[in-house]
Amino acid sequence: MTVKTIIFTATLLLITQAGFAQQKNNGQQKDTVKQMNLLDKQVEVLAPIFGMMELDGAEQFNDISKFMELVELSNLAPEMKQHLREQYKLYDLTLDPVKKDSAKLVFNKMLKEAMVKSAKKDK
Repeated sequence: MTVKTIIFTATLLLITQAGFAQQKNNGQQKDTVKQMNLLDKQVEVLAPIFGMMELDGAEQFNDISKFMELVELSNLAPEMKQHLREQYKLYDLTLDPVKKDSAKLVFNKMLKEAMVKSAKKDK
């Protein structure tokens, strides 16, 4: 595994963890404002740092400001890129209080598909 892949994977895991930590809600207050997308903000902050590293191709990180741009520039397998796109869209839906219900529907659909896929692998 290359250093670039390890760094990308570790960063992605940290970003995802921080993004889901943002979702805690005490239930007493009603959300009325779309929250900041932490995935995009963290890419905006971390991309120039990785761009300064002296690795092959690291300079391409300097121009990245959105998470989806990072996914597209990565050298991941196409199915992994598609999976990350779907997760990002689901996360982005949860930030908008108006679209939270549709996010629940999408999440439930993804969960059912994963359960069916897992059951097929077990056979």
